[in-house]
This record gives sequence, structure tokens and C-alpha cells, in this order.
Amino acid sequence: MTSRKRSRIWAVYDEIVEGKAKVKCTLCNSLISRSGVGRKASTTAMLNHVKIKHTEEFKNLEKETLRELSQNREPVASTSSSQSNAMKIQQTLFESFTSTTKWDTTDLRAKEIHKVVAEMIALDNQPISMLENNGFQRLMNILKSKYQIPSRKYMNEVVIPEVYTKVKNAVRAEIAKAKAISITTDIWTCTNNLLAFLSYTAHWLDEEFGLQHRVLQMSHFRGPHTADNIRSVLSDLFVNWDIDTRIHLVLRDNGRNVVKAINDSQYVGKGCYIHTLQLAVKASLKEPNVIDVIASARKIIDRAKKGNISLYITDNPSTANLQQLTERQWEILRECITLLKPFEEVTKITSSTLASISEVIPHTNALLKYLSKPEVSQTCPNIVDMKQKLEGEIQSRFQGLEKDKYYSLATLLDPRFRMRFFQPENYELIRNTLFLESVKRSDITESASSSEENESELLPQSQDPHASFWNCFEELASTQPLERDDPKSPIALELDSYLKENLLTKNKSPFEWWTGHQPRYPELARLTRVFLCAPASTVYSERLFSEAGNVYEEKRNRLLPERAESLVFLHHNLPLLNF
Repeated sequence: MTSRKRSRIWAVYDEIVEGKAKVKCTLCNSLISRSGVGRKASTTAMLNHVKIKHTEEFKNLEKETLRELSQNREPVASTSSSQSNAMKIQQTLFESFTSTTKWDTTDLRAKEIHKVVAEMIALDNQPISMLENNGFQRLMNILKSKYQIPSRKYMNEVVIPEVYTKVKNAVRAEIAKAKAISITTDIWTCTNNLLAFLSYTAHWLDEEFGLQHRVLQMSHFRGPHTADNIRSVLSDLFVNWDIDTRIHLVLRDNGRNVVKAINDSQYVGKGCYIHTLQLAVKASLKEPNVIDVIASARKIIDRAKKGNISLYITDNPSTANLQQLTERQWEILRECITLLKPFEEVTKITSSTLASISEVIPHTNALLKYLSKPEVSQTCPNIVDMKQKLEGEIQSRFQGLEKDKYYSLATLLDPRFRMRFFQPENYELIRNTLFLESVKRSDITESASSSEENESELLPQSQDPHASFWNCFEELASTQPLERDDPKSPIALELDSYLKENLLTKNKSPFEWWTGHQPRYPELARLTRVFLCAPASTVYSERLFSEAGNVYEEKRNRLLPERAESLVFLHHNLPLLNF
């Protein structure tokens, strides 16, 4: 017959022969009386003594018991006739006695749950006060009755900082592998506390040409956000992340202080393409015959949020400052929408997180070609002045792009564009710039395409005016650069072979193309990893502010800025690290 298994509590007791009614504690030599006689004698008094008098030893015994139970529970056959073939787990006296004991806050099992709760707070933009909500406490008690929910102070000062440090170290390890890094930055002021924040996100291409984005920081200003303060924060951040020598480009908005801060630093700064494009559009909308119509339309829209506008004005004739739009005014509005449709499309394309700075020259040149088409003037006869103003603004704000190596080399190294979108007189300059960069970056460590992948996709012909924009785009894409016949260096041979390939379809990923083609063009691939990592706009950084607004929502508008920065950092980086 199998002997009964003894409780682990006997590890700290010696038996007394007096009918086994008393035992001696080996830790303090105390005699403990047991209720019952022989095999039926209880160990409850023994447990109570160790728990009260020898707390640390009790915790050790509890951990050892739980470890043993998890590794090898002893099944006991059921005596019920209806369950004669079933097996059930018999709970030991020690396990039963300690089943209601809450884990200590520093218990490893509790710390693992702390971490997950902290991640949930960051990912779901939940207030820390949720720890005190009855619903959350009830849920955790059912899921894990031994888990003791930590205080808000402990979560704020211990758990979230630990998770933040762990995630930051993981991001730092990823960035350490990047050969070149582009930064996007922008400024935002919180309406709840009027604190100004400066956001920084890093963008780079990994070894397999995967485009990576990571939030570095959302710093708050203790003083005014002057150019000197911005430059100081920016420099300290890059040195802290150990990326100051690998910064390729800083994409920023057109704010005066930000522009000056970056220009006065060691880094190269470029304006956000979308922001600059919108400035050109806004300037064109100030033409006299357009601005008055837009002002009248805005007054109506402010009053009538729904329903037919004409019916609203008819039913509310006494409404001040409202008058029915004339037929010509409606026509002007329609022409404005037609003229600006391509600008909307380009804005949506370049606001993608996968958009590269390589798209700036092709889209800008296609927009200029579109605006110069006679049929556009014929379609929009009432806003010719606006069209001319828009064309002039784009030429003025984007002049010299093809002579800027950051834009021209990115475009050249994008298999969707290559040399097709440049003016012929700039071909030689762009080639020489590429060769010079290859020599300068020669210390950077580092198959033919399928016919389906290389075919240029032409849009169907359409009489729709804004569709002619894409016809202009394809017209530029169909141009062929002149071939050269001169002594070839290795990179020159690569470039000539690369330029002879058909363009990659514009809606396919240039990064995926380079993943498969870097063995064929190793020198070009090294440069591509540098120049193609810069985004076209600061949209990724600006999106941080939407999340910051959620962090500083009504339930936690008193959140300290340092904690808000940590939560925004975790909100964006946790999913990218696959937790």
C-alpha cells in the first residue's frame, strides 16, 4: 500500500514521541501541540507557527511547494462510482492554507502581470486611475485572485519606468545597426496645460531594405521654444541615442525657429513636402476672384452643417450675412475643386508612412507639367489667375530640387523613377553627384527583375482634367536619358545597367525591389540605404501629437510631462517590437 505523502512543513519540525501530539520547531526549538492523534493529527498549528514566527522561511516553503506542484502533481483516484475512471487533483493542506494569500508586489509572478497592465495602459491610452476602478479590480480578482493590484504611485514610479527602459534599450539595439538615419520633427502645444512638445522619430532601412520607423522622444520645453532651445534639445537627444554621426537628414516644418535651429546645427534640414505644397495652394486661393467666393461659401457652411445649402438659405432669409451663391460663383468653386484635385491626390500619396523623399521631384514636375497644359486653362476659364499663381508658387518654393543631392539621388535610386523625371540638362550633374557620394561613402558596409514587375503601368486615357495629371506623370516617365560612351568605373557600369531596366510600377514598393536586387547592384544598394530612408514629409512625427492629445485627455489632464512622454513612446514602439 502506498504511504501517505507528508506535508512539506515537516522540513522544519522534529517529531516528539509522546503519541506524536507535540512537535519541536527546529528554527526556534518551540514545542507545538497538534490536534488529533497519530496519522489523523493536523499540521495546521505547525503552519500557523511558521507563518507568524518565521515569515521568510514560510515564503520559501510556499515557493518550493508551488514549484513542486507545477512540476509533478500527484493524482488521486476518485471514489465516486460515476467518476471511477476520472482523475482529479487533490489540494494539499499547505496549498489550501495559502490559497488566499496575495502575492507580494515584488513577486516575480506579480511583476509579470504588472508589466502587461502597464503595456495595456500605454497601448490603449488608459488613465492610471483605472487601477482603482471597481470593474478592473473585479476582473483581476476573478482572473488571478492572488494578484494584488499595485498602487498608482508604484505603477507610475516603478513599473512604467521599467517597461520604458526595457523598450528603449530594444529600440537602441535596433538603431545601432542602422547605417544612416533620417529624422522627422515637429512642435505641438497641448491645449490642456499649454506645454510645448517637440517630437522626434527615426527612419532607416535595415539590411533587408525594410523601412523602419521608431519614436525617439517627445520632449517638452521648460522654457520658450526658441531656436537655441530647440537646437540644444535636438543635439542632446541625438548624442544620447548615439546617432549624431549617422544623421542623414532632418525633415521639419517651416516654422521659423525650427528652421533656424537646424540650420545653425551640424545637421542638414529639409522642409516637409506636404506643408510646403499646402502653402503654395493657400497662396493661390487668395486671388481676388476666388477669395471672395470662398469667404461666402464658408459663411454658409458655418451656419448650415447639413441639408441642401440653397434650401437652407431660402428657408432662412433673415439670417445675417448670408446670400445665395450666383451661378458663376458655383462654377468658380467647381473649377477650384477640379484644379486642386491632383494636389489632394499627391498629398494623400506622400502622407503615407512608406512615402520617400524620392517622390518629391516626380510629383512636383508632374504638377508643373499639368498646370502648363492648355486643356487645364480651357477647363478652368474662371480661375486662370489662380492657376498661374499656383504655378508660380510651386516654381518658387521648389526651385533647385534637381540640383539638391538629397532629392535627386533619392529619385535616381528609386526604381519607380530613376533618371526619367529630370531635365536633360541636369543628367550630367546628377551622375557626377552619385559618383562623388560613392567615393565619400565607400566605407559603408554592405537578378534581373521579372517582366511583370518592370512594366510601367499607364493609366487609361480620360477626359477628366485631373486624370490628365497622371498622363503628365507617365509622359515624364516615358522619357529616355541619353546613353554615354566613356570609360566605366564599377559604379558607372552598375548605373548604366540599372538605368536600362524598365521602370518599376509606381504603386509597388521600391524597398522590396532593392531587397531582391542588391546583389546585382551592390554599390548602388549602399547609397540607396542612405538616400532612400528619408520620408517625404513630417506626417509620422505629427501623428504623435494625435496620440499625445489622447494621453492628455480629460481623465488625466494633470499628468506630468515626463510621464506623458514615456506613454507616447511606449504607445508607438511597443507594437513595432512585437512586445
